[in-house]
Order: sequence, then structure tokens, then C-alpha cells
Amino acid sequence: MTRRIVFAGCFLLAAIAPASAQDVVDPLTLMQRQFVEAYSGGDIDTALQVGEELMSRQPGNAFVAYDLARLRAARGELASALAWLLQASEAGFAEIAVLEEDADLATVRQSPGFPAILERVRANQAAEREAFQRQVAAHPPQLVPPRRLDPEKPAPLILALHGRGGRGGPMMQLWETVARQLGAVLAVPEALNPYASGFQWGTQEETAYQILQAIEVAAAKYPIDRDCVVLSGFSQGGRLSISTAFRHPESFTGVIVMGSAMDRGTSFPELTGADLPRFFFMVGDQDRVVERTRETSKRFSERGIAQRLVVYPGLGHTFPQDYVRQLKRAIRFVKTCAD
Repeated sequence: MTRRIVFAGCFLLAAIAPASAQDVVDPLTLMQRQFVEAYSGGDIDTALQVGEELMSRQPGNAFVAYDLARLRAARGELASALAWLLQASEAGFAEIAVLEEDADLATVRQSPGFPAILERVRANQAAEREAFQRQVAAHPPQLVPPRRLDPEKPAPLILALHGRGGRGGPMMQLWETVARQLGAVLAVPEALNPYASGFQWGTQEETAYQILQAIEVAAAKYPIDRDCVVLSGFSQGGRLSISTAFRHPESFTGVIVMGSAMDRGTSFPELTGADLPRFFFMVGDQDRVVERTRETSKRFSERGIAQRLVVYPGLGHTFPQDYVRQLKRAIRFVKTCAD
């Protein structure tokens, strides 16, 4: 299932990767990039021209159709905007929250034909959610039990999320020694959306679902202490670990965020710091996100959320060389449950 990302108000296919000097770009991909550049640059005339040519070649591209609806609505061409929205819904557009809140479509939502489009998009979303849930069930997380597992004594659970373009295997290697030494079960889910040589996570809602399902899969196989679940994530996985903990604070005792920070699109929940898990931030001083991580740490502290930040000298967007020691240090801070 191909997923989307949002860029400058324009829906992009995640498959449109940045070009390198060695890339041979096919005409269709080039046209998609031209559309994105014109759209994000505010060149409405060019965006309309390229977008409509693109739709003549890709009539099933729901996201370009949606963006064309926004462009036509911005010009006050409501009938044309409604027609493009209808085509987007028929092509499978499923972003119901975007459709209901998009300021560019405020006048279009007053049109008599809009309710039928809204219902079609809502049905698309339900079908897409069901398909995603089936996909998650078909790709369970990798599980590693501790060397000694007492069936009468539930074990802690550590969940580890890779970054964008990553795979589950390296996260398994990163955490396996630590989990075994702590007597914890390790669960490593893998994202489902292809990106570069690996995979990227989907929306906050989808990722939270996949994480919670990983807990259920682990609990079905091993005795898990549900009051002792630690969530960790690197880079994109770190951002989504934060948003998942905000959505489901009761499910985690702590969160370890590596090389990442709070996403600007994520809001703090209306909870006190005591109602949220503890957070441990790990980042290198050469990492491009270090200042954002410092800002995140400060905002957490101001809200009374238990947190600690460790900045590693000379480290870029990767893990500390003595990662076993550092991960155990992080676990000691966030794991408030009994050993």
C-alpha cells in the first residue's frame, strides 16, 4: 500500500525520492516533481497546467486530483474544484480530517454536492484502515525472549522502532544484548512503507496502532508485565514514539528517544506530567536535530514531564559507540517498574 507525506500543503507520493546526480528520471516522475515545485512555490498557473497533464496520464492519482481541487477553489472556481474532489474520492482519497479542515476548501464544503463526496472519502478511509490492519497482522514484530523466562513472573517489554529508510534488523542488534541482560522481552516491529533501501512509518495513528499490536503479539507469546513497557525509537521512530506515548500514556512506563525530537505537528496532551511516561533523550552534538532535541527537552521540563537529555560530543545522527551502556543508562531512568 503506497502511503503519502504532506509537503507545503501538497500531497506527494513517498515513492518520489530526491534525485541524485546518477538518476535517470522517467518523464512521469519528472512531471510529478515539476508539479510539486510549482505547487509549493505558489505558481498556480504552472501547477494547474502540469497537474492536469499529469492527471491525463494518471487518472487514478487521488492526491494530485485533491491538490487541483484546492487550486481551483483558491481561484473561486467552485464547480471545477468540486469535480476534482469527486475524482479524488473516486480514486480512493481517504484523508477525511484534511478534507473536513482544509481552509482552502471552506467554500467548497458549502456546495450541495459536497456531502456525497465526504461520505465517499469516509468509506475510503474505513476500507484503507481495514487493509492496513490486515497488513499489520501479516507482518508481526520480531520477538526475542530473555535467556531465562519465568512463566510465573511477567517480564518487562522493550519495543524498538527504526528510523525512516531503516529496517528492524539493526534495531534488533542494537537492543538484544540490553534486553537479555535486563531479563526483558524485545519486540521490534518494522514499518510497512518502502523508502530508499528500507521502510518508513505511516501516520501517527497508523504507527500507534502497529506499536499497540506489537504489545499484543508479544503478550500472546510470552508473560509480559504490562506495567513495565518501554518504547524506544530512532529518528522518525523517535518522533512517533513521542506521539504514540502522548496518545496512549497508560501503555508505557517510559520512552527513549534517539536522534530525534518532538514533531512540530504533535501537540501536548491535556494531562499532567505525572500522568505521562518518563522520557530519555539521546542525541549527538553533531546531529542535525540537536537543537530541536534541546528545545523538546526544555518544553517537556516546563510542563513537568519527567525527562532527561544526554548530548554526546562528536556524535552525528547515529548511536553512541558504547550503546549498550548508554541504553542501560536510559532504561534505568525511564523504567519505574520493579526489577
